[in-house]
Order: sequence, then structure tokens, then C-alpha cells
Amino acid sequence: MEQLNSCKRHIQIRRVLLCLEDTGTIQKVLQRLSRHITKDKWEAIEQLIYNSVSGYCKTYTNLASHFGDSSLITHSNSSLVTYGGKALPNWFPMAFHKGQLPTLIANAIVSHRVILPTQVESMKQPSAYTCSAPLRHIIYGILLLHDQCDKSYEGTELNKDTCIEEWNREVKGQKRLLVKPVFSLTDSKPLPHLDSIPELPIEERRELLLCMLDCDKSKLTDLPDELTLVCAAIIYWVKHAQPQVYYRHLVAVLVSIIKLLIIDTADVSSSHNVNQDAQTCDGKNSSGDHEFIMISVLGKECPSKHVVGARSRLHKFTATPTHNAAHQFDASIVHGFSQFQACLREIMYLNKLLLVPYTCPGPAYIFNGTFAYQLCRELRTRKQPDLFILELLGRSSVFATFYNKFHAVVLENTPSEFFLQENSARSWKKEKKERSAKASNPVCDSARIKDESHSTSRSKKAKSTIKIACEVNNKFSGLTIEDDTDSDLSDMEMY
Repeated sequence: MEQLNSCKRHIQIRRVLLCLEDTGTIQKVLQRLSRHITKDKWEAIEQLIYNSVSGYCKTYTNLASHFGDSSLITHSNSSLVTYGGKALPNWFPMAFHKGQLPTLIANAIVSHRVILPTQVESMKQPSAYTCSAPLRHIIYGILLLHDQCDKSYEGTELNKDTCIEEWNREVKGQKRLLVKPVFSLTDSKPLPHLDSIPELPIEERRELLLCMLDCDKSKLTDLPDELTLVCAAIIYWVKHAQPQVYYRHLVAVLVSIIKLLIIDTADVSSSHNVNQDAQTCDGKNSSGDHEFIMISVLGKECPSKHVVGARSRLHKFTATPTHNAAHQFDASIVHGFSQFQACLREIMYLNKLLLVPYTCPGPAYIFNGTFAYQLCRELRTRKQPDLFILELLGRSSVFATFYNKFHAVVLENTPSEFFLQENSARSWKKEKKERSAKASNPVCDSARIKDESHSTSRSKKAKSTIKIACEVNNKFSGLTIEDDTDSDLSDMEMY
């Protein structure tokens, strides 16, 4: 083995480490080193060794009780204040220190600066966060309203004191934007103050959240409360997507929710009913109790054969996609789903800022990018995508029944004009076949380019054979043609 070149100092360090390899305690280490170090340097080196070792020792603090006991977090011992130095309501630092509020909210109210994380998206399109920008403006409005509730924003200059400095993607770089917050909704309804949010009843907070999403609660009554916010997020995404998404985007998201939240979490250990163990739960409505959500969603028993069959049919879409000349990467699919993730993210943040009026499953039980991409790409080749989905879920299964209900609720709130028009499956297959043929036979492609160049040169030669029955050297010679001698114009010939 070739030995690495090291400086003299590194060689000495390695020798010391090898020498101290067998020593078990710090006292033995000090005893062995004291033989090789002079007395005038020993005291400083001994203190340095103790300080180094103490950094790796287990320390006993009251940090656990600090986060566990909410009474310890007060205005006096919390450093979380607004950008203007104003103290926050007592519930806000408590929720933040417990991890119940996202860092975007803390960054916005403390530093007035938000850096949007990177997503996999099409660089030719606007940032996927453009779709969810109105929701962030509402979040900024609720936060900045507390810092400057006694000041008027009318006619104020755009600066970091009155706006949020937001960093977002533009093409392949980052762009700094000063985002002006929103302090009222579309119906002139004012946003709540941070002080008043805990005092609002849960029904009023639910109504306020759906009003922010421009969603009618009466049209979501067919779904359980656990999926109300998810359905509202899907509706908002379809309505505000820039560019618009295809109908197959929506279908892929709906099937992804059914697979992750219901099919994958079902217990097939019982031969009679996959929900047998789940029915023994205490009915606590929490985001972590996915078995309770599954019962609430289905509303009936689910035979294990339905679960096993649906899992086996959907499993092929979880494989990592392969891309080549015949199956190229489709950036439009990924960009559409990135917009959905952005909308779902901001809506969940709003839900947390309003102290969770709606119970919502975790993102891992709502969306899987690989599964949705593979399914969306497959739906492009299908003439009847809805019929294909019912075959995957099982026509007579409870999953297909719930899919039809979920699908109907979403489409009731999203008319067809919100979707991009899909090309027919036949034209797409023809285009795919031609692309595959070109990739497998580059000689034909070069021959086609050669024929096009020959046709272009022939057209240039044809244009150069035009003859005019007048003297072209003299630009005024054409003016000598009289109006009553139209027969002279017939002498012009073109070859």
C-alpha cells in the first residue's frame, strides 16, 4: 500500500495516538505524557487535555424539562422576539420550542427573511412556489400584523421593515424579492392577530382557514374531517397552478393518497377484517393515528383480499423510473407535482399557525413522488384513465368506491377549464414511436437532414431564375410603362 505523505507535525500526532492507544483512563494518559513534557509547559497542556475530554463527556442539564414543562418558557427567558423587538404572545414561543411551528414562520417574524428550499422542477418554468405565493402572503400578514399593529401600511415604502425578504428561484439562480404581506382576505375579512388566535373557537378557525383557501365547506361534507384539508389543498393547487396541470396529475395524487393512507397502512394479519385491530382503538382523533383515519375514511369493513390485490397491482409504480431515448424524462409531470408539494406545505403551515383546527395526515401519508410520476406517465398512454384506475384499485372494492367519492368532490370544485388539454393517446404513441425510431436509426435522421438541405438549395435556384421584362439596372425604367399598355405586362415570364 502506498503511504500518504504527511508533514512532521502529523507524524508526531500519529505517534502520540499510537502510544496512548492502550491507556484506559485519563490519569494514565497524563502520567505517560508527563515523562516527555517539560514542567514549564505541563500545566497548560494538562488543562488543555482536560478541556478537550470534557467536551465529550455526558453533561446533566435541565434542557429536557425546559422543553417538557411549558411553564418554564416565558417572555423573560425566551429570545424569540419580532423583527422590531416586540415580545410575542406566550403561546407562540412555547409552540415553537416544542417543534409545533415550522422554521419558516420563525424566520419570517424574527428576521423578515425567508429562503424557499429547492425542489426538483423544470428550470424553464416559473418557480413552483409561485403557485403558493398568495398563501405565504397571508402567513406574512398574520405575523407582521402583530409587530406593527399600531401602524398603518397605507403608502408605506417597500423595505425590510414592512415586507418579507423572500429568496426564490429564477431560471437557474436565486432572486431576492420584497413581498408585501396581505392583511385582509378577498371578502375584506381581516386576518386575526396572534394574540387572539387561541381565543377563537375551532369552528371559526376552520371557517377562516377555508376562506383563506377560497374553498366552500358545504362542498366538502362528503369527506371525513381528516381529509378536508388535504382535499382543499388539492383544489387550491389545481386552481392556482402556473402552468396548469393535466387531469392525470389530479388522478395520480388521489390514488397516491388512497395507497399511502389506506392500502399501505391496512393490517392484513386478520383473515376476516383488516380493521379488526384498528377498531379497538380509543377513537382519539390525532394525525399519528392512521388506523383511526382509515376507519373514518372507509366507513366499512375492508376484506384482506381487496388490500392484497390492490397492493400487488400498484406495486409496479413504486419502482425507480428508467429514462432513455425512447422513455425520456418528463419535466412537466415533475413540475406539476412540485407545485402541489408547495401548496400542501403552505397550507399545513397555515393550519399550524391557526393552532391546528383541522387534523391532517403527515406528508408521507399523502404523496410519494416516484409513485405519482410513474402512474401519471402511465395514464398518458391510456384512453380511459378513470377506468384504468378502477381496475388497479379493484372495481368492487371499497377503495374504488372511496376513489369515486373523493374524485367527485374534487371535480365539483375544479371545472375542466383549470386543466390543460391532453393530447390523444394515439398521437402520443405515434410521437413516441417516431422518437424511438430516430434514436435507434440515426442514419435515417441524417438522410432526412440531407434531403431537406437539397430541397432548400433547389428552392434557392428556382428563385434565381426569375426574369422581368424591364431593365433592372435602371431603377426608374419601370416607370416608363404606360397605363394603357397592359399587354406589355403579359410579356413578363417566370421560369
